Order: sequence, then C-alpha cells, then structure tokens
Amino acid sequence: MLIVTDKAAQYLCETLTRKPEGSPEALRIVYTEERYQLTLDGTKDGDQVFEQDGQKYLFVDAQVGEALSDAKLDVQESPQGKRLTLLASKTPESEPEAEPEAKP
Repeated sequence: MLIVTDKAAQYLCETLTRKPEGSPEALRIVYTEERYQLTLDGTKDGDQVFEQDGQKYLFVDAQVGEALSDAKLDVQESPQGKRLTLLASKTPESEPEAEPEAKP
C-alpha cells in the first residue's frame, strides 16, 4: 500500500485549497509517458482514498496502487521550494508534478 507521509498529506491538502471552484474534489496519481503525475479528479469505484480530517485529498486506482504498493510519497525541501517525491523500489525515483492539472 502506498504510504503518504504527514508532510505530504498536509502539502496536498494545502494544494487543494488553491483549486478552482467547481473542480473535482481531490488529486489522483496517474502514470503517463514514463512518469507519475497528479491531476484533479473525482473518486471512482475501486479507488484507494486518502483522507485527512475528513477531507479527501488523494485517489489511487488499483493499477497504480499495485505499482506503488511499496512506495512512499513525501515532501522534500529544494532550492525551488517544497517538492513532492515518490520513492519506490520497483520503479525509478520520480517526482510527481506539484500542481494539479485540471481534466478537460
């Protein structure tokens, strides 16, 4: 099961406070073109749902959840500011996009 650190959960919840009104409720990790990204989305059947204080902030579908079953999502400081990091032994180190992309 994907592990989301407290720092990452807080960062994602804060990111959601800046989403446009009427946007989908939370972020989703998706795999596209050899990397993981975050996108705004609604919940779907079979999703792993991450919540903090009753606020849904992250959805992971079964396929991505399986690929990231031993992964940890965390936040690290960098010269450019805070960055999400995704560390997993099955996949190369990856940094998901910090800002969500709205689905058309």
